Amino acid sequence: MKSQNKVFRIIVTVVILLILLITGGLITKKPLKERGIVIGIGLDKVDGKLLLLAQIILSGENSSPGSPSAFDVLEGSGDTLSEAFNDLAKKETLVPSYAHCNILFVGKRLLEDGFDEVATKLFESNKVKDNTQLVVADEARDAITTLVPISSTPSEYMEKEIKLNEEKGGRSVVSLKDYVQRKEITSGTRYISYAIKLPANAPTGENTSKDDKEVFLFDLSNTAVFDLDGNIHYYGKEMTAGIGLVEAKGGNITAYKGEKYINVDILQSFKRRFYEKDPAKIVSYYTYYARINEQTLEKSQDDLKLDEVEKLIGDTIKEKIMYSYNQALQDNVDIFSLIGRLYKRFGKEYSLEEIKWEINVDVILR
Repeated sequence: MKSQNKVFRIIVTVVILLILLITGGLITKKPLKERGIVIGIGLDKVDGKLLLLAQIILSGENSSPGSPSAFDVLEGSGDTLSEAFNDLAKKETLVPSYAHCNILFVGKRLLEDGFDEVATKLFESNKVKDNTQLVVADEARDAITTLVPISSTPSEYMEKEIKLNEEKGGRSVVSLKDYVQRKEITSGTRYISYAIKLPANAPTGENTSKDDKEVFLFDLSNTAVFDLDGNIHYYGKEMTAGIGLVEAKGGNITAYKGEKYINVDILQSFKRRFYEKDPAKIVSYYTYYARINEQTLEKSQDDLKLDEVEKLIGDTIKEKIMYSYNQALQDNVDIFSLIGRLYKRFGKEYSLEEIKWEINVDVILR
């Protein structure tokens, strides 16, 4: 009798283990094949419809970083943002997960025609994180499918470049939340990094699969800015440099004296502003701590007269800031959010013409 019970228990145990193995396999394998982690998305307008692109890391047996099948770009389209998301979900067996998405490429066609509404809907939908970073590209599809050196995807590459650009003198990062909240002119100027694609050299060496394909970099020293009437202006390196000197944490400056020059890195910057209500006036004080990289002003760095050099660099910084400011005034762009600053201070909305802006620049070399 005991031997029969023992055999019965063994049979029951084997059956249970078989059931667990079969169901466990079904439970673990299926979701891995169906889940796609989205690390970047693109939005554009094509033939009157909204185009949605999702850069996905494929989860599964062959999803090791850099493997040919590890990444894909899924597409969906529709008359609305909701329709585009639904269309993308219907077309693919993968179920996109947007929790890790940090980059949103916005095509110029959409930016110039209807992005305000789309951005608001996307922000309200909670599909992506509020701090998802915005980047303007000529075409969203082209940007998100571009092969780039070093990084596995353009989304990862762009995330790194934006951070580096902010630290080295570019504009501050503009998130989806920033963009939506700045729709009113009293909330601050809306500007976005404008990424222009440039040819690059393919990486060489072992463990690379890009050496026989065209690869590209993105130049982020450009900016898309909205004027007070909602029109968009695209500014190049000179304008962006002035914005960066006011907004960013660091930067690099070359100051010239005739044919001679001095190049410095900005290590830190501090800002103070004072406001007057009637007439409207803002007085800004900028202090920059800098370190000399290279110079041809004197034979030795020890021979430099620091007070004269600091003034030369300070004058150059002020010149760059004022160039951006004056150009923006001609385009009806409140490039440094003066209207918003005064509104926040006094609760009164001024026009750009009513505001007098005075800046003072000090440079301290270390």
